[in-house]
Amino acid sequence: MGQRHQLFVIAKIKARYRTLAVVHHQWLLGYTAVRQCRNVLRILHAESNRHRLRQDLQKAQSYDFDSLSPPKNTRGVFPFITTSLVLGASLDAESGHHSSVHVLNIATRYDQVDNNDGISIFDITELGKERYAFCFLEDVEDPLNFLDSEDDLSIPERDEGRSQPEKHQIIDAETYLAVYCARGQGNVEDFLYLAAACDAFPLVRAEALESLWPGAGWTNMVHEDGELDGSSGSNHLSTLQEESLSKVIDKALSCAPDDLSWVTQAE
Repeated sequence: MGQRHQLFVIAKIKARYRTLAVVHHQWLLGYTAVRQCRNVLRILHAESNRHRLRQDLQKAQSYDFDSLSPPKNTRGVFPFITTSLVLGASLDAESGHHSSVHVLNIATRYDQVDNNDGISIFDITELGKERYAFCFLEDVEDPLNFLDSEDDLSIPERDEGRSQPEKHQIIDAETYLAVYCARGQGNVEDFLYLAAACDAFPLVRAEALESLWPGAGWTNMVHEDGELDGSSGSNHLSTLQEESLSKVIDKALSCAPDDLSWVTQAE
């Protein structure tokens, strides 16, 4: 049971892209997926985290990724990147909501997972200039069938350049959210701020995913005018946001596994 979603952190290591961390979330879709995407981006973008993220990226430069077939236990090979992804995917400090996620081997491919509601991808090749994307692994039919009535959302008329996302097409947070929205139900203003926070970052490029997982036919999200949507973003997060989330991370990292006092602090 569940609406399964996976989140990947990737980066260009030497000549090609590699997966540095991946987690499985048993129930993540719609606005909650966009919310957790925002939270992951906050952690990966925080200036106070860059030193430790850079250490993992340096380790990746000498890591033998080609020895991962057949897969071996490679969960948490890059510990700070993995911790950042786990915290961002599982915790929402603003609401106090938290859920369980499962760390997967970094050899895990997009087509080796049990997936219902797409994947989230985070490119940290350039720290401070992180990229993100959503992508559906199957043709989009009617995700609203998966939502309870209390979760139904609404959106205004889509921009003229937007169209229904295709399988293996890179899309932004607003488009992903739109898939789960029914017009005339709910209050869209409650959720567009989440998409806007994500869309301040540029999108992952299809070329990056083709390097990571060749042959799937990845495509960029394009407006009717032919310009790549989300090719650039402001990457601006307030200092207060960075500092607050940094404190939560430090507390979570220092607590024993059975000590959830950091959740109370986050609330």
